[in-house]
Amino acid sequence: MNPKPKYQHRRAPSTPAFPAAAAASTTGRKKLGKKTSATIRLLVVLGACCIVAQFFFNASIGTEVFSGSPRHNINTSFEVHESRRREFVRDFSNVEHARLKERVDKFQGQNDKLRKESESLREELRSATKKLASLNLKNNELQEGAKKKGGNYQSENDKLRKESDSLREELRLTTGKLASLKLKNDELREEMKKKGDTKGKNDKGGAGGEGGDIKKHKLENDALRREANELRAKLKDLDDRARRGDDARHVNANHDALRAGDRRRSKGTHPYARSVAEILPSPPRPHVPDFERQDDVVIVTKIHGRQSLITLEQSLCLLHFAYNRRMNYDVVVFYTDDLDDRDMAAVRRLVSPARASFVRDSPPLQEALRALPPERLENLMSRCREKNATIRVQDVDWWTYCPGRINYNWQVEFRAWHIWRQPVLARYKYMLWVNSDVFPTREWTRDPVAYAINNDLVVFAGAYGGGKFGGKEMQGRVHRSFNTTICSGKDSRERGHVVAETGDDCFNRKLAVVNGYLHLTNLDFFRSDVVENWARNWIGDCYLCREHDDQAAVTVPALVLAPEKTWTMDTHNFSLGVFHNNGLDGKKAGGFIKLWNHGHNNMTVTLDKARGVCPIRASN
Repeated sequence: MNPKPKYQHRRAPSTPAFPAAAAASTTGRKKLGKKTSATIRLLVVLGACCIVAQFFFNASIGTEVFSGSPRHNINTSFEVHESRRREFVRDFSNVEHARLKERVDKFQGQNDKLRKESESLREELRSATKKLASLNLKNNELQEGAKKKGGNYQSENDKLRKESDSLREELRLTTGKLASLKLKNDELREEMKKKGDTKGKNDKGGAGGEGGDIKKHKLENDALRREANELRAKLKDLDDRARRGDDARHVNANHDALRAGDRRRSKGTHPYARSVAEILPSPPRPHVPDFERQDDVVIVTKIHGRQSLITLEQSLCLLHFAYNRRMNYDVVVFYTDDLDDRDMAAVRRLVSPARASFVRDSPPLQEALRALPPERLENLMSRCREKNATIRVQDVDWWTYCPGRINYNWQVEFRAWHIWRQPVLARYKYMLWVNSDVFPTREWTRDPVAYAINNDLVVFAGAYGGGKFGGKEMQGRVHRSFNTTICSGKDSRERGHVVAETGDDCFNRKLAVVNGYLHLTNLDFFRSDVVENWARNWIGDCYLCREHDDQAAVTVPALVLAPEKTWTMDTHNFSLGVFHNNGLDGKKAGGFIKLWNHGHNNMTVTLDKARGVCPIRASN
């Protein structure tokens, strides 16, 4: 690139290098002059407009245009505007003041009314306080009287029990005599029928003939029947008196514990509650070896209907090869919808030689709804209308959401309350509950049933910590049942059982519950009156509610009455290899079909004898 020259020659202006450019420049100057003159004219017009505007402005305020100096005109205009502003502010202030005064008067009236109500409430409170003090004084007097009489309750109860036992023995002998006489009567009737001459012999033989024997035995029968009825009435009266004596004794013991400051006993005692030893009076049986069959053990599960048969067959078949083929425990399947004989026969073939029973747990839904008390039905329908405002009773079926699907809510309520006193379970003491979607993956090397029986457990669950329950409403149901609330609960490896703390004021506490998919329970404990009362209070008027589930129904009475008899398989190293909800022994395992065919992360199914026998069609 050439460097720029230090000096550059410029041409003389008299000889322009580009004449055309010079001509263009001259034309531009002329145009600029025209624009300037136009601007000046515009400014003159604007000034004239301003003068006219000033004229009209002054005229509007009653001032001559040129009367006085410009400063005088401006001051006069300002004063007029200021006076108008003040008038406006004054008028506005008066209106606002009147409005505020009206509101103040209104609030003052409300305040006077509230003050009067407050005074009346204070007066009522003073009256109620006096009544409470009087009632407390009477209660203290009654407690003192009960304490003095408390020593007599035990002796009276013992006396009543002895009378009751003797009457029971007398009733048993009388019933035996009645049965033998009835048998003899039947034999005589059979003999007379064979001879075909009953009427004639009655006429001829009189009291000494065979017809007379029948009359004689009939008279003896009637007398013994009357005697048995009298004994039953006496026995019922004695039982009622003994129960009232027991209740009074327990109430008195509760008062004594409260007065002595024994917090633990006063919290757990209830007029209808007994100790665990009274609920479970039978002593523990002798040591049971692993995998020795016990006659009073049953395996129980539940499904809704045919749509759950796939998981049911898979679950019971795998459980058979993992455990029950050595035990042959009876199996009870509760179901809600119709099952046909072919469905039941298919399940029975898979668990054979164990006996499988199918029990329907509910009438058809519409029939059940018609039988409901009005308040329970209205409670259910109000919840159904949260999702569908126009739903009617006849529109409700097992698949309706109210909220939560009704068929699932029913199995929750059934397992929480109705299952414990099912007639089909009456002959059993221990129930091994297994969800229909629980799939064992290996043979069990330890026997959970024998372990629970040998340690006299109330609950032996898979783990503790499956969900939470609590809050004021739920703890209120606990308090109504046990006269206490549950403050905390945890599974202690050091103690080997679940540790619970109860108290009178833990209504807002929430705590974990036992897992519900696999557990062994003592049916005598859950069939007892005190636990039955709890189950009834737990469900209450909330028919088909999801919130009051079976896990809390099992956990609460165990924590309140028998925490030392509530153990978990997790704490006691029972690794049974159970698949549930895509998990195996607490680890994610994916779907079961994939686990069955290929394994997952070093987890496999080792039930080789079940392959080719069990239908594996359910993934989770």
